[in-house]
Amino acid sequence: MPDYLSRPFDLENPTFDSLLDLLRAVYQGQMPPYALMVYYEALTKERDEQEAECRKLMGAHPDNPGPRLVFGALAVVRGSLEMLPRYVEEPTPPRMKACIDMLMEARRLTDAVRGYTGNPPTPDAG
Repeated sequence: MPDYLSRPFDLENPTFDSLLDLLRAVYQGQMPPYALMVYYEALTKERDEQEAECRKLMGAHPDNPGPRLVFGALAVVRGSLEMLPRYVEEPTPPRMKACIDMLMEARRLTDAVRGYTGNPPTPDAG
């Protein structure tokens, strides 16, 4: 089973691989919806840093498709993160489903990009 399907959430150390567990805990009422904002803030900052690094690589290596693919995958990751504040604003089952669907799509895409670029999946590279 992939880590992102089983890694427990930790509000002190938010990771993309443990976001699914936090979504489950929020949906089941074990955590308040605003706990998602802890993850949102930390993971958005991390993605901003990764996107900046990708931009540098794209500029330095314009003929290499790898950085462009990674940048595209990060855009999907950003989209999945942007679903979190929407759920916090209106915590409904359809919004939770959208959060989970986007997260799983982001994971699928990042895993595919890692395979293409030759970088093996890491425990929390998302």
